[in-house]
Amino acid sequence: MQDCRKRMEYVKRRLASLPNAQFLLSFIEHLRAMGISDVGTIKYVTHVCTIMNACPFDPSTTTRAEIERVVAWANSQPYKELTKVDFKLTIRKLVQYGLVHVPSGRREWEGGLPEGVCERGTTTTCSTCL
Repeated sequence: MQDCRKRMEYVKRRLASLPNAQFLLSFIEHLRAMGISDVGTIKYVTHVCTIMNACPFDPSTTTRAEIERVVAWANSQPYKELTKVDFKLTIRKLVQYGLVHVPSGRREWEGGLPEGVCERGTTTTCSTCL
């Protein structure tokens, strides 16, 4: 438990150094509110740090082209397939949180998310999820 707390503080410091830090830190609370465990939250946040360092984007104002660029980056990495799936799931959660929970007034998504982002291990689009 102590190690989990230290790890959470570490990932929070990493998030605080990224663009959109306030949004990304609020994403942690969103994950906790969804009932995701501390270990699961740390996994998602670590993935967010990796993704944002490689392909920075603003989840609350992103476009389909930006999401496709980020998903293409994830697919091109030399990670195992399950890690790539976790990256895409993290991207999906982050974008959904950005589109729904940010008070920017943007509530619509034109066209759904790119293929491969919606379901674990499938290539269905996400227009019904949003």
